[in-house]
Amino acid sequence: MAVQKNAPEDQMLPALRQDLTVTLKRPSGGEKVYVVGDPVSGEAYEFDEKSFFLCQLFDGLSRPDQIARKYSAFFGQSITREELTQFLTQIRDLHLLNEDANKNTATESKSHIAVRNVTHSALNNGAPNNRDEIDAQDGTSSNEELDEEPDWNNTRGNTNSYQWSLFNPHKLFLLLKTATQPLRVLFLLLTAGLVPGLVIAFFTYGNNQHLLHQDLALLQDARAYIGHLIFTLFAISLTRCLVQGVLITRYGGSVREFGIRLRFGIIPRFYIDKHAVREFDRHGKLWTYGANLLLRLFLFVFGILVWFWFRGTGSQLAANAIIIAQAGLFTFLIVSLPIRNADGYRWLTTYFRLPPTLLRTSLEIFTRMITGRPLPTSIPAGKRWRFFSYALLLAVVWSLIFVKVTTHIAAGMTQSFPDIFGHATEALILLLVIGLILRWVWWKFSQISGKQESAEDAFALPVEEKKTLTEKRLKMLLITAVVLGILIIPYPYRPGGEVTLLPPKQQNIQAPVSGKIVEVFFSGGDGKWIARGEIVARMISSELENEIRVLKERIDQQEAEVEKRHVQLAKLLAGPRPEEIAEVKARLERAVAQVEVARRQLDTAVVAAKFSVRELSLVQQLGDSIAALTVEQTRKQMN
Repeated sequence: MAVQKNAPEDQMLPALRQDLTVTLKRPSGGEKVYVVGDPVSGEAYEFDEKSFFLCQLFDGLSRPDQIARKYSAFFGQSITREELTQFLTQIRDLHLLNEDANKNTATESKSHIAVRNVTHSALNNGAPNNRDEIDAQDGTSSNEELDEEPDWNNTRGNTNSYQWSLFNPHKLFLLLKTATQPLRVLFLLLTAGLVPGLVIAFFTYGNNQHLLHQDLALLQDARAYIGHLIFTLFAISLTRCLVQGVLITRYGGSVREFGIRLRFGIIPRFYIDKHAVREFDRHGKLWTYGANLLLRLFLFVFGILVWFWFRGTGSQLAANAIIIAQAGLFTFLIVSLPIRNADGYRWLTTYFRLPPTLLRTSLEIFTRMITGRPLPTSIPAGKRWRFFSYALLLAVVWSLIFVKVTTHIAAGMTQSFPDIFGHATEALILLLVIGLILRWVWWKFSQISGKQESAEDAFALPVEEKKTLTEKRLKMLLITAVVLGILIIPYPYRPGGEVTLLPPKQQNIQAPVSGKIVEVFFSGGDGKWIARGEIVARMISSELENEIRVLKERIDQQEAEVEKRHVQLAKLLAGPRPEEIAEVKARLERAVAQVEVARRQLDTAVVAAKFSVRELSLVQQLGDSIAALTVEQTRKQMN
C-alpha cells in the first residue's frame, strides 16, 4: 500500500482527437475565439488562441517537458507543471483527447486542426459556445471520487496526499457478481419494499421524537460515541463501494482501482474507480448512481425499526441501530442534495436529462461574475443569472451545513470532555472551520478561474520551488498542535464588569419513590431553562401503583356509601307516602292488640303464680306433719 506518485517525465501525453472540428470566430472589437466541436457528443467549446495552441501541442509524441519548452519558446512565457496538469485534466474531462491513439506513429491531429497567427488573449478555460455547459465532464472524475496524485497518462483530478490505492478489484467484483446473481430478485424486492418502509420509518421517527432525542443524548454522553459514528461511516463507505462495484461489473464495466482516502484529512472512506459509468446507457447510470442513495435509505429504515423494536430490552443492538439510522439519514441528505458533484447530483442530471456540467458551469459563471472577469458571450443574460443563483444557493447551503455540524460537534466535545475543553471551544472550532472553508473556497475559485485577471500574468509567473509534502504536513501538524494547546491549557482569567446573580443552571433531581423512568422531557445541557412546575420525567413505580389501586378501591366504597346516604336523605326530604302511613297504622294497631293480649297473659300468669304459692305452703305443712308422725312412730318402735 503506497501513495500514488507522479509519472516520470519521459511519459508521452495523449494526442488530440482527429475528428474534432474547429471554427475561427472574430468578434467585433474582440480577440479571436476558436470553437472546437465534438461530432460524437455534439458539444462545442470556446478556446482563446493561447489555450488552443496548447491543445495542439498534445500530439501523442511529446513529453510534458517538451510541451512546456515549445509553449515557452512560442510565447516567451513559462508554464509550470501544475498548470499543465490542470489544463490536461480539463481537456481530458472534455473528452477531447484520443486515449487509444498509437503513440508510435506520427501524429496527424496537429496538422488536422493547425491554425496560424496565434496572438495573446485571455484564457477562457474552455467556455461553452452555444450551450449551457462549460465542459462535458461526466462527474465521475470529480474531486469527490478521483482526487489522486496526478499521472500524466491518467490525470483525473487534483492532487491528494491522503489517498492510498490498495489493489485492482476487478476479479473480486467478478466473483461478487456471480455470487449475488441468484439474489437479484431479493434485491429488487428490498428496493420495492423501501417505499412502505420509508413511510413506516418516518412515521416512527416523527412520533417518537422525545424517545429518540433521549437516546441520542445518552449516546452523546458516552466517550465512544464519536468512534462509533466514524466506524459506521467507514462501514457505509465500504458497503457503497461493494454495491456500486458489483453493479458496474454487471453492466459490463470494469473497476480497476480500489483504495482508501481520508476525507477532510481525518475521516477514512473507501473509493473505487467509476470511470466506466460514463459509457453506460441511461438505465445503467441511474441504477449505479441510485444504488448509493438506496443503500443509505435502507440503512435508515433498518436502523429506525430495529431501534424501536429493541428499545427497552437493555440490548446494545438498539444503541447501535440508532447510530446506523442517524448516519444513514445524514449521509443520504449530504449525498442526495444537488449541492456537490456526488451521486445524488449525477442521478438527478441523468434522470431529468440535464447537462452533466450544470454544477461546474454555475461555479464558473459565479466566479467570473464576482471577480469581474468577462463571461462567454454565447450564454444569454437570463441563463447567467440562473447559474449565478444556483451557485450562490450552493454556497449558502454548504455554509449552513458546516456551521451546524461544527457547532454540534463542538457542543458535544464540551459536554463529553468538560475537563479538557472549555466554554470557548465552540467559538474557536467554529472560527477555525470557517477559516479553512474560506481558504478552500478561495483555492477552488482560483483553480477554476485563476487568481489573475489574464493568462499573461498566470503564465508569466516564474517556476518557483514548491514546498515539499513533508513541510506541508509539518506545518499542518504545528497549527493543529497550537490550536489544541489553546483549547486544552487551563489559562486563568479575571472576570470584571457588572455581576448578575442567576439561579443555578443545574439542579439534582431525586424522586421520592423508587421506580423505572420511561420518558424524559428535558435532556439537559442544552441551555434551556426549566420552569417551576414543569414535568421533567415520567416514571413507573410498582409500589406507588399498588397504593394508588388500594386508594381507588376505598374511594369507590366511600362513593357508594355516599350515594346510599343521598338516597336515604332524598326519601326523608320527600316525606312518607299514604301507603306507607296506612301500613304503619296497621302495624301500630297490631302492636296495640298484641300488647293487650300480653297484658292479659300477664294477669293470668300473676293469678296462677299466687295459687301456686298457696299450694306450695300446704304441701310444705303436710310434709312437716308426715315427718313428725314418722319420727314419733320410730321412737315408739324403739321403746
